[in-house]
Amino acid sequence: MKNDLFKFENFAGNIALGNYSGTLCDYSYSDIKTIDECHFVASKKIQTNETPSVNYIIINEKGKEISFEFSEIGIFNNGIANAIYKGHKGCIDINGIMQEEIVKDYGDYTLYEKFGISYFRNKVTNAETDKFQAVNHIFKEFFIVKRSDESNIRLFSLKLNKATNKSFYGITHL
Repeated sequence: MKNDLFKFENFAGNIALGNYSGTLCDYSYSDIKTIDECHFVASKKIQTNETPSVNYIIINEKGKEISFEFSEIGIFNNGIANAIYKGHKGCIDINGIMQEEIVKDYGDYTLYEKFGISYFRNKVTNAETDKFQAVNHIFKEFFIVKRSDESNIRLFSLKLNKATNKSFYGITHL
């Protein structure tokens, strides 16, 4: 009976996770849905500029938040769900850990993406390159990359595992 979990609602309509002994967390949620016996998706009310909205977070069986806040979490299937984080789509596991997706193979390197952030990983050393907001292959081992904190682009050499020191408005292969 002590391991059974319940949703408790207070007078304001807020929800908390709890067991027979009482609540395990604050009344911070508008709803809690079960993923499995140890993981739950909790809807968190957010008030911004007088417009209420909802973010979603994964909590464990102790009522502890264990993930980032997502603007959307889909239905879990085989431990994975689609989610949206800061406007970028991706996948998460039942712990809320963002899953990387393989974009393309480039010889010794593989291009990965995780919620709108791209990077290369060396197949031999497992070393990762810098993170980029955008990656476009232009010629052989050369790519045009854009960092999230810059408005301009850089030329990136996969062979050198390095981007140009300067950024540019445009780059074209001749």
